[in-house]
Amino acid sequence: MVARPESHFRPNYAAATIGRAVAEVLCHLEETRNQAVFVQDLVTTQQRMLAIAQKVAPDRKWASTDVSTGDTETMARDNYANGMVDLEASMRFFCRSVFGEGYRGDF
Repeated sequence: MVARPESHFRPNYAAATIGRAVAEVLCHLEETRNQAVFVQDLVTTQQRMLAIAQKVAPDRKWASTDVSTGDTETMARDNYANGMVDLEASMRFFCRSVFGEGYRGDF
C-alpha cells in the first residue's frame, strides 16, 4: 500500500481555531484569569437550519412546532419515574441539555 501525501494533508480547522483562542487568551491574561473560555467555529440555531432547508428546497412543505425544553425535560423525568427508560425519553433530556436556556445553547 502506498500512502498518498494529499490524503494526509488536510487543514485542521479545529487546531487553527484553538490556536487563535489560545493566542487571544494570552493577549488578555487578566480578563481570562480563572475563567472558563468557550471556543467555537460556528454557531447556528434550529431556526437558521430550517431557513436554509426552506431555501434549498422551496417547493417542499416544512412544518415547525415550537416546544418548551422545560416541558420535554418534565416528560422525560415522568418517563424515567415510570420505568420507561428508552431512547425517546433520553432524547428529551438531550434536547433540554442542548437547546435549553441556561445550558449555553444558542437557540
